[in-house]
Amino acid sequence: MENEALAMLEYHLAAVPGLLQTRDFARATNMEMVRALDLDQVEATVEVRLRRQRRLLEEPRLSLHALMWEGALSVVTGSAEVMRDQLRYLVTMSALPNVTLQLVPFSAGRRGLLSSSFQILTFPDARDPDQLFVESLLGTIPRSHAHEVAQSRALFDQVAQVALSPSDTKAILIERARDAR
Repeated sequence: MENEALAMLEYHLAAVPGLLQTRDFARATNMEMVRALDLDQVEATVEVRLRRQRRLLEEPRLSLHALMWEGALSVVTGSAEVMRDQLRYLVTMSALPNVTLQLVPFSAGRRGLLSSSFQILTFPDARDPDQLFVESLLGTIPRSHAHEVAQSRALFDQVAQVALSPSDTKAILIERARDAR
C-alpha cells in the first residue's frame, strides 16, 4: 500500500521513523530488539526498510509528515558513531521538500504522548480510503474503519500543534549530532 500512497502521517513514541533510519541504525535497532532476530532476518528487514526509503527520494515522491517524541533521541542505539550519523541523517532527510519532521518535546507533557505509534496512508485517488496502521507489541495492525482513521488523524493534528516547528526540530538535531560522542 505504501508504494501506492501519496502521503504518510507517522507518529512515533520511542523510535526513529523507519523511513528516516540509516542502514547502521536500522541494523542496530533490529539487533537490539527484545524479540531478537537472527542475522539473516535483520539484514532482510534492513534491506526492505532502505528500499521503502526510495519513495522519499524518487518519483513519485511520498510526502511524509513524521512526529517523533524527543525521548527517542535519548535511546542509545548501536554505537555513538551510529547515533551521530543517524542524527545527521535526520537533518539531511528533514531538508527534503516532501519531508516534515517535528520533535515532540518533553515539555509538551501528556499532550504530546499517545499510547502507541501509528501511520496513516493517503492515496492519490480520493475514492481510495485512508489506511491506518497501529503499532503493537505483536506487530503492525491495519485498521481501515473511517472513524478510527479520522480519530487518529485528529490526534496526530493535536500532537503536531504541541510539537516543535520543523526548523526548531532541525536545530535540536544539529545540536545533538554535534554533542554525540
